Amino acid sequence: MKTRMTLRGLGVLLPGCALAILGSNLSYGFPHYTITRIAPVSPYENAGCEGMAPNAGYVVGIQLLNPPGSGSIQASYLWQDSEPLVELPLLDENWWNHAYGVNDFGQVVGYSAGYNASLGKAWRWDGGELILLDNPANEYLTCANDINNQGLIVGRRLSQLDGSKAAVVWDNGQMKLVGTGQTKLGRRLTAAWGVNDQGQVVGITDDPVRPNLSHAFSWDGDPAGDAVDLPGLPFSRTTQGVAINEQGQAVGTDLRMNWASHAVFWDVDHSIRVIPPPPGARQSGVGEAINDAGWVVGENGAPWVWNKDEGTVWLRSLLVGPDLDQWRFIDSSAGAMGIDNEGRIAGQAIYNGQIAAFLLTPVELVPTEITIDIKPGAYPNSVNPKSQGTIPVAILSTEDFDAPGQIDPASLTFGRTGSENSLAFCNPQGQDVNGDGRLDLFCHFRTEDAGFECGDTEGVVRGATVDGTLVQGRDSVLIIPCKR
Repeated sequence: MKTRMTLRGLGVLLPGCALAILGSNLSYGFPHYTITRIAPVSPYENAGCEGMAPNAGYVVGIQLLNPPGSGSIQASYLWQDSEPLVELPLLDENWWNHAYGVNDFGQVVGYSAGYNASLGKAWRWDGGELILLDNPANEYLTCANDINNQGLIVGRRLSQLDGSKAAVVWDNGQMKLVGTGQTKLGRRLTAAWGVNDQGQVVGITDDPVRPNLSHAFSWDGDPAGDAVDLPGLPFSRTTQGVAINEQGQAVGTDLRMNWASHAVFWDVDHSIRVIPPPPGARQSGVGEAINDAGWVVGENGAPWVWNKDEGTVWLRSLLVGPDLDQWRFIDSSAGAMGIDNEGRIAGQAIYNGQIAAFLLTPVELVPTEITIDIKPGAYPNSVNPKSQGTIPVAILSTEDFDAPGQIDPASLTFGRTGSENSLAFCNPQGQDVNGDGRLDLFCHFRTEDAGFECGDTEGVVRGATVDGTLVQGRDSVLIIPCKR
């Protein structure tokens, strides 16, 4: 489940993310979420997220302090909802401490090193002191990236003698190469980022022709077996595999020759699928994590979630609850770093001007019922699904409900289920369609996009008020022509 910070960690705001994320369109194919801030302990000011356990709700990351006149101070943490944040011990008071992976037993892995170093001494934490991982003759600089529920740890090493790199596993306390250390095409494995409970691993290789570029690999756990070279998209420059679920599906990133960055999904047969960009973006950016249902999270200047049935949506559009105005999700440091099998999502954004880690928890919301009138003035409300026109629908105002003033028109969906994105336009001034002296919200929806079928007897409008309250209304329809 563990993921690796990639372009977001470099502070790169990817092209295509000056977005239309500001729209409040709600997606009814995804759950809504409440947000919990993971607050750092004093004296730390910021808390970032690196990943989460597959089932137990554990989240790991780093705390940062930037004292005046000196470099930043960094320490790792372990957090679980409703429990106090646990600050992990330092290996050396002058070293950084960086947690990357956690399993369902709360075992954490990472590395310690000097200021801003990406490799140092890999460790495991089980609740006491940090335990250094095997490093024969202390030849290598190391980093542990992930740990599964069997205690298998994956990571990378760099020889201090000849500068060679390798993807490694720590199995029963011993450091070993991942498989044969190479892929079927002869590429050398340089880093292992993710491991599942079956011991399957994903990571990156070097490019023998272009050493600064990487390619994604998958390894099935056979100690004597070569890893598989995962394919890239057309015109791919470099790929990274960062996380793998229990089905053997993997997620990562493909950076193309034109520098467009796309999150990608590899299925169990190693076929590749590009994850489409969220609304308003030109590319999906970076894929970070995947759960066993195949849901993926990542970021492109703001965090998103994807599944193959519903597509990609910005996480901000799914949030409900108080204090949302204190959070800012459009930022080069914002991202979703983990998603577990309960659908909880861990990541980081900006909270009152500081980097803050968060946990999103799915909630089921019951929409408020409103009164609608499909095709006002007509009965029955006949609909021809093959029509290329629109269906007029009025949302009626009442004594205590001002439809034009309270409904967010951009949130409206309409059709046979109510989740169809069929809105054409609304009359912003309102119109009294039922003669009660109150202005109603009068909208038109594209007939073909509403998805009606023979046998349907009602149409459903769903949406939200400007303060985020979900609403829903129903009215009868008669589908024509249909064979009886």
